Amino acid sequence: MVQRLGNAFFGLMVVGLFIVGAQSPAGAASFYVSVGSTNGTWVTGGWDEPDSQWRVRDEAADGHSGVVQWRVGSMTDAAHSLWDHDGADNGWESVTQIYSIRTRLYFRACTGEYSTKALITCSPWTSTVTG
Repeated sequence: MVQRLGNAFFGLMVVGLFIVGAQSPAGAASFYVSVGSTNGTWVTGGWDEPDSQWRVRDEAADGHSGVVQWRVGSMTDAAHSLWDHDGADNGWESVTQIYSIRTRLYFRACTGEYSTKALITCSPWTSTVTG
């Protein structure tokens, strides 16, 4: 599965992790990671630079929620979370964040239990630098 974002796309499959990036017409990039299995993708989440938004989408009706987590600056900084907890395939949840140019962002997609905020399965952390 390759998702098309902006006017270009690329993808890489690595043991259940799918990384998607795209170049927008204005030149800013969007980067998404997914947690999945051989049965399909569960959660897609990431950073959409053209809109300055973190986004997450739960793609499986499995009773779990989708989560995107991010850290700003370094891996030792506190992790922030955005949950998609109102059912699968209901569209994207998003939150707008403004960062300075050349800010390092670390992020990952996870499945979790919203009621306890417990994470079940996560992609490895990946990073990008804002343009």
